[in-house]
Amino acid sequence: MFTLKTGLKWSDGKPLTADNVVFTYQYIYLNKKIPTLYRDFLRIGKTETFPSVQKLDDLRVEFTFVEPFAPFLRYAERLAILPDHALRSSVLSSDVNGNPKFLSMWGTNTDPQKIICNGPYQIESYTPGERIILRRNPYYWSKDSQKIHSLIFNVLSGKLLLLQKISYSDYAQGNWIL
Repeated sequence: MFTLKTGLKWSDGKPLTADNVVFTYQYIYLNKKIPTLYRDFLRIGKTETFPSVQKLDDLRVEFTFVEPFAPFLRYAERLAILPDHALRSSVLSSDVNGNPKFLSMWGTNTDPQKIICNGPYQIESYTPGERIILRRNPYYWSKDSQKIHSLIFNVLSGKLLLLQKISYSDYAQGNWIL
């Protein structure tokens, strides 16, 4: 059983709850129509059975396994939880080829404001092959994330290089450049 922190929110301010965890596992990671290497991480034992997942209440989720599966604890922290409210319709609807619209939901041409996350930073702008600017997610729970307003990365030879950290005081005083 896992218990979420009280008051978690997505970058759009909506609550992050056990419903999001169940959605992510049942509709994304265990969905045969959505290719993901994470599904292979979740196969258990010789029968390659998947864990079942159920919501106990808004903050608690229970995973049930057919046999002991210690690697799940390591995998669970690496698997992103996705926003049910933003993605459910794209998972349940198909494009003209019969593929879930989820597969093309968020791409390099998506308005960054429409990409919802739950980490310390969200995408402010993205120029493919050149630059990524992240700004602090105002709903992220960690106090440490409040020290930095934005991060600017340049892309060089396919690698991200941190170009600039912009603190709140520098941002307010205009002491930064793009």
